[in-house]
Amino acid sequence: MGNRIRQGLRARSSQLRNCAGVTLLEVLVALLLLGLLSGSIIKIAGVSGHWVKEAERQTQASVLAFGILDYYRADPGGLASGPLSGRDARELLFGEPVEENIYPWQIGYQPYDAQEELLEIQVRVNWDGGQTEKAVEMYTLLYAPP
Repeated sequence: MGNRIRQGLRARSSQLRNCAGVTLLEVLVALLLLGLLSGSIIKIAGVSGHWVKEAERQTQASVLAFGILDYYRADPGGLASGPLSGRDARELLFGEPVEENIYPWQIGYQPYDAQEELLEIQVRVNWDGGQTEKAVEMYTLLYAPP
């Protein structure tokens, strides 16, 4: 019986020697590569987060510029009597003071091709883009009967 056990153990140990396994060196190399790549992945994630925020601000500025155009389209007489610039476009559109003045705006208008009832309107909404100030400009024509 002892002989059978020894033969079983020998057979088992030869099977273990023939198994393909992972050496300590391979594990260390894999961990090194993972460490090097994780730094790059974190940097890429940080940069993409910045671009997402920038796209959000540009979209918000575009929506506000359209809102200002609609505001004056609904009341063309407001161009002569209303404000032509402001600290934040959200104050004009929502009628509430805003804590942060992120989107200063300006509006300009002039007669289009010497036709007094047709006005060319330009709206500019700015925002702080980090190192530089960025802006969205929109133009439209507005019929404003005298």
